[in-house]
Amino acid sequence: MFWLAKKIYHFIAFLGALPFLVMTRFTQYVYVSELISLLPFRIGELIRYYFYKYSLASCGYDVVISFGTIISYPDTTIGNHVWIGTYNIFGRVDIGDFTLTAQGCHFLSGSHHHGIDDLNTSIR
Repeated sequence: MFWLAKKIYHFIAFLGALPFLVMTRFTQYVYVSELISLLPFRIGELIRYYFYKYSLASCGYDVVISFGTIISYPDTTIGNHVWIGTYNIFGRVDIGDFTLTAQGCHFLSGSHHHGIDDLNTSIR
């Protein structure tokens, strides 16, 4: 019975890495993130975890990324023991260890979000 559980676990890990493997240079990261955010239940959490584990700059262990959460940039980092609530949106951020978020939170990219260094260039 243990071997079956191990096979299922490896298959789920493969499913999580699959969206990362099929991304092309024409596919924007945020679109794939939006797609996998809609996968429900525990299987969706596992697929999101493995996708982000292989595609983010860093993704620790014991991380739960709940339904509807979108991480927009692959240079985001996530620490260990992190639980991200439903319908969160992340820009370019660093999430530290032992972080817990509520549902519906938006984390902007700080100075990268809407830089105002050049006042002659519109934000758009």
